[in-house]
Amino acid sequence: SLSHYFMTKDREYLNKAIYFFGIIMFFAIGAAIGGILSKIIGLSTIWLSSLILFGVNLLMIKEQTGINITIELGLQSVNYRCLDSINRGHGLGAFLGAVNIIKSYGFNICVHMILNLPFDDMRDVIEAADVLSSLEVDIIKLHSLYVSKNTILCNMYENDKITICSASEYIERLIVFLERTNSSIAIERLFSRIPEEDAVFSNWGISWWKLKDMLFKRMEELDTYQGKKYVPLYSEALIKGGY
Repeated sequence: SLSHYFMTKDREYLNKAIYFFGIIMFFAIGAAIGGILSKIIGLSTIWLSSLILFGVNLLMIKEQTGINITIELGLQSVNYRCLDSINRGHGLGAFLGAVNIIKSYGFNICVHMILNLPFDDMRDVIEAADVLSSLEVDIIKLHSLYVSKNTILCNMYENDKITICSASEYIERLIVFLERTNSSIAIERLFSRIPEEDAVFSNWGISWWKLKDMLFKRMEELDTYQGKKYVPLYSEALIKGGY
């Protein structure tokens, strides 16, 4: 492209040359940074480089095709003690940082939550709805906790070291969460599903569609809906402050 520019003086060829030399330059800079990081963080450099490359590829796909891309994040709980207990390997701060980065590139965000973890209570459910509404995520997928066979959680469950709330309490947690969640956020899932032979506990032995019917019936009884009690956090703070 550069040689074509010198022969034709067509700036389109010059722009292409700058573009390709820019790519080469960034690869060179990346290689240098990778060499430095490999001495500091070792094999983690490979994972970091792969993540960056994956992100760049997503950006290219979005720009070239116009396809909306959704990144799914498994938060599960806003309670850092709970996250530590289930060995998530991250806290709420890491999740918030990830959301900010993803939003800066214009990707949609889907968040997975479990509302009946044995280490959480209703206050954690309310906080989760407030946090996700404030972040203005695009989609939420809610899961009812199931216990897979041959896991640490299974061992805890079978030895009575954890207690899972009742189906009726989970329904109440769902309703509270939905009421506090901004109605602009799509809810794509309400219950989990897993083959019976793979779990020691799943949905209290009730089919997911029956649980769904229970939820909708209870919401009708309460005359409630998603977003009914949603208040932006800054407004809630002003109200509590008497302003």
